[in-house]
Amino acid sequence: MIVGGLCNGFSLTVCCHVVCTFVGPRICGGVAYGIRPLVAALPSWFRFAQCMRRYRDTRLAFPHLVNAGKYATTFFVVIFSTLHSIYKGMFVSFCDPWKILKLPT
Repeated sequence: MIVGGLCNGFSLTVCCHVVCTFVGPRICGGVAYGIRPLVAALPSWFRFAQCMRRYRDTRLAFPHLVNAGKYATTFFVVIFSTLHSIYKGMFVSFCDPWKILKLPT
């Protein structure tokens, strides 16, 4: 929770310093221009590239490719959380997961 708030604040800071100066302060609240997803994915991208570089240098699949796969999953999380934040009000869910998981007593 603390890390999420820290990253959220960092992305807002980057947004306000880069975008708000040229466009206006109202844009930083949303996912406009993809700044928040970009800031969220950058640390994992650097680690992913570092793992791939180490694999290229050493040709050892373990641990370098395994770690690269671990960091690559972050990209899916960022993509789907961005899509969720954009489209969350457009669809109605008819499935209640708690009713499906409820065990008979």
